[in-house]
Amino acid sequence: MNLIDIIKINWTLFFSFFFFISIIYLIFIKKYKFLLLFISSYLCLLFISFFFYILDPNLKLEDKRSFIINNNAEVLFMSPNSFLNSKDGRGGDKRLEYPLDRDKIKFPLASAPYKKIIACEEDEGPIIRFTDRFGLYNDDFLWDFQKHQITIIGDSHANSDCVNYTLHQILNENPQKKTVTLGQGGNGPLITYAITKEYLEKYKTNYIYYILATNDYSRENFSVLDIDLTREVTNDILLKTLNTDYIQGYFQKDNLEILQKKLVSISNSLVLNYSKEKNNILKKKIIDFFNLRFLIRTSYNLMMPHMKPGIRYLNNYEEKIFSKVLRNLFILNDGKIIFVVRPNINCVIRDNSEYDYIQNFLIKSNIPKNNILNIVDELCKKHLWSKKGNHLNAKGYKIMADKILQDYRNRN
Repeated sequence: MNLIDIIKINWTLFFSFFFFISIIYLIFIKKYKFLLLFISSYLCLLFISFFFYILDPNLKLEDKRSFIINNNAEVLFMSPNSFLNSKDGRGGDKRLEYPLDRDKIKFPLASAPYKKIIACEEDEGPIIRFTDRFGLYNDDFLWDFQKHQITIIGDSHANSDCVNYTLHQILNENPQKKTVTLGQGGNGPLITYAITKEYLEKYKTNYIYYILATNDYSRENFSVLDIDLTREVTNDILLKTLNTDYIQGYFQKDNLEILQKKLVSISNSLVLNYSKEKNNILKKKIIDFFNLRFLIRTSYNLMMPHMKPGIRYLNNYEEKIFSKVLRNLFILNDGKIIFVVRPNINCVIRDNSEYDYIQNFLIKSNIPKNNILNIVDELCKKHLWSKKGNHLNAKGYKIMADKILQDYRNRN
């Protein structure tokens, strides 16, 4: 642990020490003008903090656990990546332990089945959805069909987490186009591969559309988060699923009943902890305001995306894993999979190096050009993105759906 990490962890202590020592020292040497300037500067920074605070689009966002307490939802959304043990810039409360018993499912690949779940909150307010029999966000009757026309895989964009009318709902406007999504927020390539492999053991589909996320394979250097695949390669179950014939039997009813009980129990524990910690959370926010941590964090988040700190990518080992994921997905559905290259929210202020990288990487992984659908230009427009988060808004998802539907029709 370096000095910067130590200061980050003990910021309140360091700030308080510097602040009070500075005041005492200026009084001791009788530099009252400097003392006045020092205190005035601090008060000015507090005013700027308050200005940022009242303009913060996320100001009214509630802790998702409050929706459970108020009976607006039944269970918290716990993304599969929350159960990865890899540590990065996420807080310790973002990593969950899944109890391993004698049941077949050793790693969750979706949410609790048949539950009302608080999914996301951005421009359209809190999005509360009902999960289907497999813990995914589809109309449950679609699982009565053994074959689907379109299957969407990937992360929260494959699931349209933060809008009321989703990508897969738009595609299902045509009753002949039975579309399901296996997407879950935070899914990286290995989790996406695992649930797709499980799905294809029981169901068939005409075409799979993999909505690739930039964080699957890259991160901006200023981000404290690891690349999704970097976290996933630490999980033995996911690697075993990739490298062997192993499956968990995820789409079997009995296995999911046990999973549901475990996920509900974990959710209940998190909600109980929130009830106990609520006052401490408020106290921490007040402390962060007065020790200027809120100001520093907000300023950093506002400035860094507009600068050019560069992009970090997968290392050689991770690239081999990623390439194998792409090839295995291609083989799983007999080549009927389309890799959708989409932008992220920072595309409007940054270059296209990430999209060039993935386009070239797909080709180097022997994915035919005909199986790549690049929609970066169509979606790289500010008005298509959420103002309160990192997702597409309803207009953006409509364009994505139109592009997928047009591509599907061209192939049939």
